Amino acid sequence: MGRISLWSLIIGLALLAGCASNPKADFAKQSNEVCKSYDPQLAFTLGQLSAAAYENKLSKRKNAVARLDFTFDREVQDPDHGTQGFLVYNDKIAVVVLTGTEDVKDLLKDAQVWTQEGTKDPKCGKKVSIHNGFYQALSNIKKDQSLFQRLTQLQRQGRKIYFTGHSLGGALAAILAYFTSLDHPDIQVAGVYTFGQPHTGTSSFQKCYDARLKNRTFRFVNSDDAIPRIKPTDNYEHVGIPIYFDSQGKIVEEADFSAFNSVGSFIDSPFINDHDISNYLNHLEKNKNNHPFSCQ
Repeated sequence: MGRISLWSLIIGLALLAGCASNPKADFAKQSNEVCKSYDPQLAFTLGQLSAAAYENKLSKRKNAVARLDFTFDREVQDPDHGTQGFLVYNDKIAVVVLTGTEDVKDLLKDAQVWTQEGTKDPKCGKKVSIHNGFYQALSNIKKDQSLFQRLTQLQRQGRKIYFTGHSLGGALAAILAYFTSLDHPDIQVAGVYTFGQPHTGTSSFQKCYDARLKNRTFRFVNSDDAIPRIKPTDNYEHVGIPIYFDSQGKIVEEADFSAFNSVGSFIDSPFINDHDISNYLNHLEKNKNNHPFSCQ
């Protein structure tokens, strides 16, 4: 079974069952910290870096990064689990970019809906439960002390630290940002921007993550993209602040989306196309001068 048909089966069954999540953004109710943290031009740049992560050759990734005026620092990967990404920087920021779903191995990783319990987080007093496939995908990267030493060095040189990714890459970026905050408190996570990110964990993870990073985490959802809306089980919850694009690429607080009521409506839906990173980039570029949050 090919990638698209497998996605179609998994997503179709979930959405036909009505297992979808669609929280409201409430732009006016967000804190002033959120307003100051969000940068629409940075969102577009991080979207471009997330797209560059899909280049299948290292030389092409480096060229794509250079065109964006970033320096390619190192690969961030775990060959044992197929996890890929890279670290780049410019004069102002350093960015950890994780790669999204590309092959059957990634799909099997995505499909592991049971959870892995992490250590107790003193910030919220709970042990967090994280999607097992995503947790395992980062198990070796979390132990890569050279990566965190480099992030510390880049931060000391005056750069802010960001995490980003599309699809699976977005989920991994959010989880890695969380563990960076938890295990390496000297590294200040300036922001997390994800695109088409699936759910990453249960309500325990959502509460602990948001206690640390909610006001700096912006989770973009494009129109009828179904991937961010599927709840693997009822106790999964999204982290961060959602930012929705409608079908015309306008930023809205709440996207019109409901579970499909028939196989026909599912087949005719644009959910696969709306998940594509190129469509996210188109909308991000349209809104790179549009700030939806109210600043005081």
